[in-house]
Amino acid sequence: SGFGYSGASAAFFSGASQTKTLEDEWLRLSALATPAISNIANGDYYLIKTRQKNVPFDLYVIHITDVVETTDDNADYIEFSYKGG
Repeated sequence: SGFGYSGASAAFFSGASQTKTLEDEWLRLSALATPAISNIANGDYYLIKTRQKNVPFDLYVIHITDVVETTDDNADYIEFSYKGG
């Protein structure tokens, strides 16, 4: 069923270097996961499980590096870096 999102930390993002690290953190935080993210802000970290069937690994930790919201056009965007997948 869809995506799962949970908060993550800067320390976790920095130290996430192996698949098992992401899997262990997901097991620890999955009960807090939500199906959507709201109020995304620069500097946020998220652990995301995509639940894709056609990929060998479906966990990502994402660091939001920029959020631009415009009110008069569709030029909004979010920049991020990630590990996993």
